Amino acid sequence: MILFSDTVAPTIPLDYRHLYREFRNHVTKLVIWDTSGQEKYKLITKHFYRLAHAALVVYDVTQKDTLYALPKWIAELKHICGEIPTVIVGNKFDTKSKDKISEEDIASFIEELGFSDRHYLTSAFTGENVDKAFTALIEILMDDMKIISDSDEIKIDLSNRNRRKNCAC
Repeated sequence: MILFSDTVAPTIPLDYRHLYREFRNHVTKLVIWDTSGQEKYKLITKHFYRLAHAALVVYDVTQKDTLYALPKWIAELKHICGEIPTVIVGNKFDTKSKDKISEEDIASFIEELGFSDRHYLTSAFTGENVDKAFTALIEILMDDMKIISDSDEIKIDLSNRNRRKNCAC
């Protein structure tokens, strides 16, 4: 489980981690690229979008501007990557902040975006629903890909993906 650490500096402009998960009796290895989302790093982070096979798009439930930026981020992702599996994550859901967006407002906005079935409210601090969000993304990704098995080695065929031919970066 990935949890919040107050000794880790905020992402500037990007970071990555390897995450191993057992899924359908196979160990999956995910390389998670964490881009900061800050406008000043956009040119750098866009280069990493091109290689993405799936995305977790994260917003902060205490900052309405991040929720309302989701359509822009999703459109940018689609423009660069084409149709890739995407899950929306609202982080800091455990907060008691007066700035926290109501669940009703979040649900309504997420429904308008068409992500009701791929949306998770999480807490990186407590770990609540973090595993659920990653598992959902892995399920979508694995269902979308053709699994090739020869001997003990498992490979994923990405050729059936609906990706853009030319990168916009």
